[in-house]
Amino acid sequence: MKASLSRYYEYVSKQPCLACGSPNVELHHIKGARSLKTRLRLKPRDGIAEYAVVPLCSECHRTSDKSVHALDQEAFGIQRLGGSASVLEWALSFALEYLADNR
Repeated sequence: MKASLSRYYEYVSKQPCLACGSPNVELHHIKGARSLKTRLRLKPRDGIAEYAVVPLCSECHRTSDKSVHALDQEAFGIQRLGGSASVLEWALSFALEYLADNR
């Protein structure tokens, strides 16, 4: 793993769970991110898509029947995040915040 990616994952993992606020999180890799240039779907965990992650506790990530894996990302955003922003929009906000703090 690239050092810059490792530092970014460390930064995101220090944030609380997006859905419940728990400090004990794991990273959820966003699926379905698209290239702004080509609009083609990016492969998760490949290239720039590796940075499309959000912090979720294990229950909100994968173990609950209301987790992002039990629902889909869109439904999770609506039901668990209040519909204010999609999971992908949250990932983008973390990336922009990280870049602003680490210039």
